[in-house]
Amino acid sequence: MAAATTESNRSDGRLERQLKSTILERLENFDCVALLGPRQVGKTILAREIISNHSNSIYLDLQSPKDLETLGNGEQLFTDNQHALIVLDEVQCRPDLFPILQSQIDSRRDRLGDDRGRFLILGSASLDLRRAASKSLTGRMSEVLLPGFQLVEVSQMNHATFGAIPTDPTEYEQQTASNPTAPPLDQDNVNRLWLRGGFPLSYLAKNDQSSLQWRRDFIQAYIERDIADLGLTVHPPTLGRCWGLLASRQGSIWNKGKFSNALGVKITQIDECIYALEKLLFIRALPSWHGDVRRQLIRAPKYYVCDSGLLHSLLNIRTIDELVEQEVAGHSWEGFVIETLINAAPRAQAAFFYRDQYGSEVDLVLEFSINNRWAIEVKFSGDPDVTKGCLTAADVMKASRRLVVHTGPESFTMNNGFEAMTLIDACAAAAAA
Repeated sequence: MAAATTESNRSDGRLERQLKSTILERLENFDCVALLGPRQVGKTILAREIISNHSNSIYLDLQSPKDLETLGNGEQLFTDNQHALIVLDEVQCRPDLFPILQSQIDSRRDRLGDDRGRFLILGSASLDLRRAASKSLTGRMSEVLLPGFQLVEVSQMNHATFGAIPTDPTEYEQQTASNPTAPPLDQDNVNRLWLRGGFPLSYLAKNDQSSLQWRRDFIQAYIERDIADLGLTVHPPTLGRCWGLLASRQGSIWNKGKFSNALGVKITQIDECIYALEKLLFIRALPSWHGDVRRQLIRAPKYYVCDSGLLHSLLNIRTIDELVEQEVAGHSWEGFVIETLINAAPRAQAAFFYRDQYGSEVDLVLEFSINNRWAIEVKFSGDPDVTKGCLTAADVMKASRRLVVHTGPESFTMNNGFEAMTLIDACAAAAAA
């Protein structure tokens, strides 16, 4: 099955998701690709773009009664379409399909060879889905996690062309397709993404208030309904309070006991909430770097709310002017930069932070290989400096490259071995590593 060519510069102005080429490549090498991510992050739109390049494809939404009737038990439809790319959206609704997918994949390999069809399955990152898929499709499936809009993606978009919030994927596709030449990425673009986050309907909202309302409704729906629908047994009010407290302590060293005391709940309930939020890709546990050095290193992780827009909604921050005046602004910018760089870097890299008992620390460590380790400090300032502790940490880790990501308009070389970079320049550097 030949992969469709991915253009680096689209002539129609439609936003090109970075992961499109990755998914096409995985479909060439795996019988099944699972595209996972929170609801409303853009999985369906990306899948439609992928199947538009295939002459033989089938798309089924497993929340649609009509499509469920077409699917039946799956076996006959899969057998009758052995050469097609079959897309199963909201696949967590039918976990019984995984053994059938396994049987289909195994029977096709010898009989059809490279001419066999493939499966692209879409779902929220539910625990039941990942358990069922890993059990039946080990060695047959590759997993891809889709984040929200990224800086290099929104740079393609002319924001002046967007009107009211699109209410469904088709309307969103029509709106992005009508986008003419995109403006250069500037601080306004960065601020918009930082404030609103990367969920498409939040980012594309007609104004900040509409964006905030969408995010509030999204969080409320997840807490009150979607968490249970995804098979998670978490107490909704506790989950909401836990999520909010994580937001207020963005980027703090994790202390389960203090967290439990602050919320007045048992540690087991905290464990359940953290587990659910992390597996659903709403929070990131950034582990401490653990290299073989003669220093006592902090072992507890840091936690970040992944999407900056959700973070600001949880903190009731409405505009960029409000945000930059808040005490949490520096922590918010730090989390935004960390998430952006992790998503910009090649998928093979590992991410950490560094802190030791002497107070030496670095906000982000990206390890591309054993001999290619970057120390990255994040500064909510246009005039960045580097502390002695940061210099020491970079030396201890033997960092091969040292960056300070700041809010200023230019990148330049500092006189201490660090490079001061804008976020977009740091993204380009990480992508090329």
